[in-house]
Amino acid sequence: VYAAFGRAGVFDGTRTVGFELGDGEVAALGAQWRPAPNWTASAALLSNDGRIAADSRGGALTPGATQAGHWAARWSSGADSVQFNLLNSHSRDGNASGGWIDASARRGRFRHDAGVFSLDPGMAWGALPVNQDARGGYYRLGYQYGRWLWNAGLDEIRSISGRGFDGRYATAFARYQASTRLGYGASASLRHADGGGDAYSVQGFADYRSDWGQTRLQLDRADAGGGERSWQASVDQALPLPEGQHLSLSLAYAELGQRGLEATRSASVSLYGGLRLGQRWNLDGNARWTRGDGPSATRGSDINLGLSGALARGWTLSAALYQSRGSQR
Repeated sequence: VYAAFGRAGVFDGTRTVGFELGDGEVAALGAQWRPAPNWTASAALLSNDGRIAADSRGGALTPGATQAGHWAARWSSGADSVQFNLLNSHSRDGNASGGWIDASARRGRFRHDAGVFSLDPGMAWGALPVNQDARGGYYRLGYQYGRWLWNAGLDEIRSISGRGFDGRYATAFARYQASTRLGYGASASLRHADGGGDAYSVQGFADYRSDWGQTRLQLDRADAGGGERSWQASVDQALPLPEGQHLSLSLAYAELGQRGLEATRSASVSLYGGLRLGQRWNLDGNARWTRGDGPSATRGSDINLGLSGALARGWTLSAALYQSRGSQR
């Protein structure tokens, strides 16, 4: 059983460290239990009142009071499982309910996943909107044996209100381990909307292990139709270092095309590493440099260093240094 009550806010640690305090209050109550053999269940309540966080223009993201409740039950036995979920939310826009069922089964080298869902328009979890205005189902099939790993999936979605998305999603992924050093694969996804508006994305990659470490080459391409398209080529290299040390380098070049605008081109270089200092201390960090040209370009650099270790018995110390500089058109 758990309970919480306090002031609302948003932690932002992606580029700089900070916690933006809101004007609202949040309360939560929940429990988990095992009602019978092979069964687990949980229930949770979440309530908030007031401004939870500022939007991009400094206004109220969620004024007023909202309440939400979630119940779940799961049955599992060996390679099979089924989970049931119910969610209800209440806000100034009214009541909304949703339910979904997820099932999974393993049969030899294959794994089957399937589910159905019905999510009313306006459904939310506290102050945050969740998937809503959708009814449909999905099926996934996965295979793994020897050198092969592949999976595929199909989703059918219908808008309850008639104002949302009606159509299908299809996805596929495959990877083949050609040797102890080389593996390669590809993935693809397709979105078909009734009445037009199709979109797709494809990806190809290769992994190679050599005396220089682990190398990954990857090419991504996406097209949303109407002149919106993008592609990116990247190289990731993990260097072979002694135990307790690691260093990876990433290079990427991308282009983003938007309707009626010139293409935005960008290049980035990233470093990720860690170093063990003696038996008690660790130094970890990453750095990223980006330079772009075009309507949506960003330029800047980010550095993040962290030091952690044991001072004495029962005492630990952690210190962090962040620096972020940049500009965006």
